[in-house]
Amino acid sequence: MERRNRLQAFDIIGDIHGNADQLKRLLVDVGYTSPGKGYWHRNRKIVFVGDFVDRSPAIGEVVAIARAMVEEGGCFGGDWEPLEV
Repeated sequence: MERRNRLQAFDIIGDIHGNADQLKRLLVDVGYTSPGKGYWHRNRKIVFVGDFVDRSPAIGEVVAIARAMVEEGGCFGGDWEPLEV
């Protein structure tokens, strides 16, 4: 029987600073789709590594996207703000 490499691939994203439009574009550009509230990739997961909130009026949308992805198992959090913000 053929052995296949089953390692999970990760995309690491940091310094979002509330830029929801840029985050959504980035996710789509690297192959994620949005079947619900968050984004999903068949073979990959996101690792968010900081600075969700700061500098933009779209902070709530960024937190909603990240929270949905965590709840759906599409990402892992890193050294970032709690999603209860």
